[in-house]
Amino acid sequence: MRKIFLYLILTGVSTLFSHAQNFQWVSLNLGDECADNFDFHHEILNYLASNTSITIDKTKKEIEISDNDLFKYPFIVLSCKASPRTLSFSEILKLRKYLMHGGTLFINNRFARGGSGFDNWVEKTTEILFSENSLMPFSRKHAALRSFFLIKKPGGRFIFGDAPSAVAYAGRSVIIYSKNDLLGIWPKDLLGRYRYECIPGGEEQRQHGKKLLLNIIMYGLTGSYKLDAVHQPHILRKLRMMNAGQ
Repeated sequence: MRKIFLYLILTGVSTLFSHAQNFQWVSLNLGDECADNFDFHHEILNYLASNTSITIDKTKKEIEISDNDLFKYPFIVLSCKASPRTLSFSEILKLRKYLMHGGTLFINNRFARGGSGFDNWVEKTTEILFSENSLMPFSRKHAALRSFFLIKKPGGRFIFGDAPSAVAYAGRSVIIYSKNDLLGIWPKDLLGRYRYECIPGGEEQRQHGKKLLLNIIMYGLTGSYKLDAVHQPHILRKLRMMNAGQ
């Protein structure tokens, strides 16, 4: 699997995260709505390790945007079943800076339904973070659909979209959002059986989802970054509107 290392070297990993030795599963803590129900991260890491040459750290990390070590991690995950709180102005600035400097945020809709409260929260929050670029569905030629496996069919616990959506910045998808619950396909019970069915496609749909998540992780660990000015007046105005609507 040396091609993975060659791929990383050729495409370039942001120097901001170049000191990281092992890939670690890092969850963004925004409250109880986004807390993990099951400890399934080791299933994802084992799948990553068995299919690639990426070294992993099996210690799960939970982080807040305000934490000083946010910039140590190139790939962070937010998975929620309902709308979390509105991000503060300082959190918006820091998260945008993190994404502009090469970080990737993967957002998973655990409720797995378009038009839900969390779905609306994602659209509003991404608009505040990057007003210059909207959340758009992957094109068929998106690099994340071919960064390792060639993805031709949708996967996840449910199918509410053919492919994830993303916010692009400086030629890179810095926020990737799945409505199909790509994390709900991993949890197992004490007997090693999957807790959730994949509807409507069953186990084939689960395998497509696993491959897609691996691709997204691979994509998040590669790519370029560029600095840009933060549009503070626009961010403040949008935050006031969100708070007024609650």
